[in-house]
Amino acid sequence: LGAARCERALGQPAMALVHLDSLLRDHPDHGEAWAERGRILAAQGNKSEALAALRRAVELEPNNYQTGYALFLALSGQGLVEEATPLKARVDRLKRDEERLREISEQLGKKPQNADLRYEAGTICARNGVDAEALRWFLGALQDDPTHRPTHEALVAFHDRKGDPEKAAYHRSHAGFAP
Repeated sequence: LGAARCERALGQPAMALVHLDSLLRDHPDHGEAWAERGRILAAQGNKSEALAALRRAVELEPNNYQTGYALFLALSGQGLVEEATPLKARVDRLKRDEERLREISEQLGKKPQNADLRYEAGTICARNGVDAEALRWFLGALQDDPTHRPTHEALVAFHDRKGDPEKAAYHRSHAGFAP
């Protein structure tokens, strides 16, 4: 992927595609590679293949802002408004979430012990399917405040969704739910 990006930056899109095709042969579910392929094809004017590659990238990484925005541009450029419009709303939400996570990180840099901010960051990550990061934020919130009820409630939902009833029960009891 890095070599393909370098080739594209050097004005060698054909070589970039060679690298990407090789990568995708070995790793057909590599979302970033599909996105890069789509960007290159779009720049070359190959709209239908670009659209297919970008759709695949978004299918693999539905919460990647940059990939979603690239697909939105490709759809809009081809007049596919019915598909582009809901995608734009989702991409805008992803952008707002990225910005809010950046703000939260800045605020935590100034005041590190804040369970509410960590809970909010965990909620954003969970909503966007970044489960490992969500869990990290939620556990950090509980380090700041072991009795933080919203975090325990979020972890109940998280562990229920993950199929871990033991951990869900632990957080359910700490959130004050009846057994």
